[in-house]
Amino acid sequence: MLTHAPRTLSISLRDPGAKAEARVRPKKAHPPDYKIIDIIFYRKIMLQYPKIYMESAMKRLICILLFVIAAGVMVQAQEAKTEKTAKEYIADLSSGSDEKTLIEAAQYCGDKKEKDAVPGLINLLTDKHEMVRIESAIALGLIGEESAADALNNVLVNDESAQVRYAAILAALKIGSKKSLDPLKQAKEKDTDPFIQDLLGKLEAKAKK
Repeated sequence: MLTHAPRTLSISLRDPGAKAEARVRPKKAHPPDYKIIDIIFYRKIMLQYPKIYMESAMKRLICILLFVIAAGVMVQAQEAKTEKTAKEYIADLSSGSDEKTLIEAAQYCGDKKEKDAVPGLINLLTDKHEMVRIESAIALGLIGEESAADALNNVLVNDESAQVRYAAILAALKIGSKKSLDPLKQAKEKDTDPFIQDLLGKLEAKAKK
């Protein structure tokens, strides 16, 4: 005897002559295919993403360029405010300023070959700071004015610093004045610094060839 009806069949017992009627349960409606929806949505996003990304990247690039340009303008403006003129550097040579200022002025005048700086540089050949005297001698050699020859000749023979004498010798050689021949010969005979002797010895040997 059946105790329960099968899952897929339902038999009516009220009408014994009735045929068993098979009742198949209706299929449940399938939910929407979310994978397809996700793919469609993903494609739409990916189609728009390059455009969005490029616009964002361009904005960032423009901001960076504007920042760099603004920074450059500020630096140039600052340099324009702080950069000295040639006249100011030449004035520094006679201002009795500190060692650093005098050295910077001498270097500038030598690099720019400022002939108007020659008197000031000659005066600095007797400055108490060794580096000021060295840079002044070098600057006079770079400028190349023969009017500085006498002062350099005195320095290359008499300065207490071998480095200053060496710089004065190089400057005198650069100028090439005949006035420097005797002082250079004197330095070759009396100077005890090995570097000066080596330099003058090589020049003498070269001159004999």
